[in-house]
Amino acid sequence: MLTKKLIAEFVGTCFLVMIVVGSGIMAQNLSSDQIIILLANTIATGAGLTALIWIFITISGAHFNPAVSLIMYLNNELKLNECIYFISVQFVGGFCGVLLANIMYGLDPIQFAENQRGGLNIYFSEFIATFGLIMTIIGVKNFPPMAPNELIVKDEPLRSGSFSFLVFAALASIEISSAIFTIDFS
Repeated sequence: MLTKKLIAEFVGTCFLVMIVVGSGIMAQNLSSDQIIILLANTIATGAGLTALIWIFITISGAHFNPAVSLIMYLNNELKLNECIYFISVQFVGGFCGVLLANIMYGLDPIQFAENQRGGLNIYFSEFIATFGLIMTIIGVKNFPPMAPNELIVKDEPLRSGSFSFLVFAALASIEISSAIFTIDFS
């Protein structure tokens, strides 16, 4: 059973990173407009993550991130050894996802970043994104997928699909607003 969970975490993390990196590469190849690039990347990430969560939530919990696995360990939903295994396969899956995305877009498999990224704003945005991921996973876990005619239930409007959509709509608006106010318009 643990092997099946670890394979799900590896594949899910690999595909998620491949989606994030690949959509960023594709968007930069298609446009020089930062808002369009961020929007394309955010939509692809949101849609891909939602699909991956739905696919793997019943197998491994769909963590795809060491922070999520750590939260699940602290909630006694994972044993310490499982948490360590999950985090290990997430790192390997993420690395493989980057390699595959680079290869798919004709880039060298391993590249070193040319952009210097640092500062509190970067760490803060990662914190917000991780929080959104944790909220989404817990939301989908607590409200499993239903038939389309059951998505809006009296007194339970935030079911799995609409919950995920709302979280990613909020994250997209934050990302786009951030881009609008940091782009040099001169």
